[in-house]
Amino acid sequence: MRINFTTTNNDVNPRNTYGRLRMCRLSASVEYVNEYVEFVNEYVEYVNEYVEYVNEYVEYVNEYVEYVNEYVEYVNEYVEYVNEYVNEYVEYVNEYVNEYVNEYVEYVNEYVNEYVNEYVEYVEYVNEYVNEYVNEYVEYVNEYVEYVNEYVEYVEYVNEYVEYVNEYVEYVN
Repeated sequence: MRINFTTTNNDVNPRNTYGRLRMCRLSASVEYVNEYVEFVNEYVEYVNEYVEYVNEYVEYVNEYVEYVNEYVEYVNEYVEYVNEYVNEYVEYVNEYVNEYVNEYVEYVNEYVNEYVNEYVEYVEYVNEYVNEYVNEYVEYVNEYVEYVNEYVEYVEYVNEYVEYVNEYVEYVN
């Protein structure tokens, strides 16, 4: 329904039939605007709750990334420790044991290093994958939060418009 804000005394004169109709239409428009404002306010509450949920989820993702990074640090420290231990053990065996043991140690050393390197490569792969996934998700969430913020600005604009309409209605009444 289109609201025409240009009025004359006859337009809002209750003794005039046209004026009574005009006042009814204007009050119906105000009711419609008020219902729309109620709906927009409820939607803003919903959006705010959703933004809170998204922020909590981002916080959870960040905690998970921290946990993964701590785990990777732990694995790297463990690999360093294993490498140091293996190196010390190899030196000891090379210095104090016979040729057979040396060959056996070389075999074990190659096997352990290969296993540890494969494990380190796997951990690096998992870390890259998780970081890539988490970063993409965080970017998506940030874009959505920007969209929500733009919508909230729009809702604020609508609220200002409704206030303007209400002031005008009060002025007209």
